[in-house]
Amino acid sequence: MKAAVMPKHPLPKSMGSIHLMAHIIISKYADGLPLYRMEGILSRYGGDITRATMANWAIKLAHQFQPLINLMREHQLSGDIIQMDETVLKVLKEPGLSAHSNKYMWVSRGGPPGQPSVLFEYDPSRKKEVPLRLLDGFSGYLQTDGYAGYNAVCAQNNATSVGCWDHTRRKFKDSQTAQLMCQHFSGQFSKYFLAVSSDFCHFVFPIILVSHVNFKQMKRKGFALWNDRAVPFTQGIFTTVMILLQYLHGTG
Repeated sequence: MKAAVMPKHPLPKSMGSIHLMAHIIISKYADGLPLYRMEGILSRYGGDITRATMANWAIKLAHQFQPLINLMREHQLSGDIIQMDETVLKVLKEPGLSAHSNKYMWVSRGGPPGQPSVLFEYDPSRKKEVPLRLLDGFSGYLQTDGYAGYNAVCAQNNATSVGCWDHTRRKFKDSQTAQLMCQHFSGQFSKYFLAVSSDFCHFVFPIILVSHVNFKQMKRKGFALWNDRAVPFTQGIFTTVMILLQYLHGTG
């Protein structure tokens, strides 16, 4: 009698099959299903697997997947551009921190053209040391929301900081709100507000909208539109801001 060879398992001697563990990982991290709910779902089908057991599996699997994550990080850093943002995350039990304090999930996307990787890295801190660690050696274009914590990466790695049009739009929106309040009390708008707001709304915002709604069409036609309309506008905004700065500092 010959016995079949046991398939390799990432967690030897574990009672959970590879398929079950894959289901738990996908349900938790891709579908946002908490472990306590999975515990209840499995119990309805006769499964007796506690949330503590599933949590231990997830922790141990993370160690097994680390070589793959390292390769994905290297692949990401080999590209010319990386987009990165940090998102607030609530974690109940973090040593030395209260349950109500902010922790962060650092999300990055990048890699060679047509081969992007997306990585999620949890860290309780929002300090500059986190992007310095994650982007060690990267010297391409780093697109962020302008958070100052990324400045150290550009300074140390000689990377180029790239802005985000969505966040630029927010500043114009804030300016509009402020001007509307001023108009409410003074009865008039500034000429600069009317000029800049009109240009931005007519030229840049439609391009942002197109880039989100139909990215495939944006790749075919949008970049030409961008060069024809947004680039001159951006150059105009830059010139206007420089003139205003010179005026404010008394050098113009």
